[in-house]
Amino acid sequence: MTANPSWPKIIAALLPHQKSIDRPDLIARVFKLKRKALMKEIETNKVFGKKVAHVFTIEYQKRGLPHMHELTFLGGPDKIRTCAQVDKLVCAEFPNPIDDPALFETVLRCMVHGPCGARNPQAPCMENGICTKRYPQDFAEETTMDQDGYPVYRRRNTGKVYIVRGHPVDNRDIVPYNPHLSRMFNCHINVEVCAGLQCVKYIHKYIYKGYDCTTMVLGGDNEIQQYLDARYIGPPEAACRIFGHRLHEEVPAVVRLEVHLPGMHRCIFNPSESLETIRARGAHQKSTLTAFFSWYASNKEAPKYTYQEFPQHFTWNKTSKI
Repeated sequence: MTANPSWPKIIAALLPHQKSIDRPDLIARVFKLKRKALMKEIETNKVFGKKVAHVFTIEYQKRGLPHMHELTFLGGPDKIRTCAQVDKLVCAEFPNPIDDPALFETVLRCMVHGPCGARNPQAPCMENGICTKRYPQDFAEETTMDQDGYPVYRRRNTGKVYIVRGHPVDNRDIVPYNPHLSRMFNCHINVEVCAGLQCVKYIHKYIYKGYDCTTMVLGGDNEIQQYLDARYIGPPEAACRIFGHRLHEEVPAVVRLEVHLPGMHRCIFNPSESLETIRARGAHQKSTLTAFFSWYASNKEAPKYTYQEFPQHFTWNKTSKI
């Protein structure tokens, strides 16, 4: 989800002769409200079904607009396994401009990739004459699943062509979206389905890749070129951090359970300490595994949970190690 600088809440608060780029505070505040509303649609209104977990990260484009990468994990019968389920939630075609003009305008402005390819070889996504995002896609009469777990979305050849940024586009150029969310939020919201292990791994790496970096070459004629990995922070990100807005969230929390042999738990020590002191303290240290055994040793009538199920019913106190 990417912020739309033309949202009415932003435009209505601008002073005379101001543009949205002049008010990073407005962009930061409004995007936070939109993000919370989007998460409510997913969690409370169950637009995709029953959610059992989610993780999101807020990033910022080079021109400053914030955008969110969010993974939603569905549970039980709502897990997406069939092409029919995909078609209920995701669309990759132009809507009918007569039946749904508001959604059509949002898709036309926010959900068209490029245009790129032979129509625009200078597009930012082009590399060696090929679009790095694989657009335009091929026409497809029905949705299918590929071997990597990514759906090949339905993109029917209706013969209808529209002009975007001076170039003709059709269903092959549409970025997959959810009609309900696009209609509600009027911005770029790319919705995709992950049904395989390989694509989940890729998206998890994308969520945790960190902020964007740039490489600067310092020195002119110096034989040894000095490289500096630099970080830039635009005004909307600065405003977001000043306001204390959340930039990352994982629900539920992820707990790493230790697994080790007896007496082989991790022990942190100061090299200046004596060996006897280190060994004496290490002998009495507890890990999540030894605390798990201790609990059942002293609570033999307690309900039996496996080590993996234990954090669903108990919390780990890092200070007291219980």
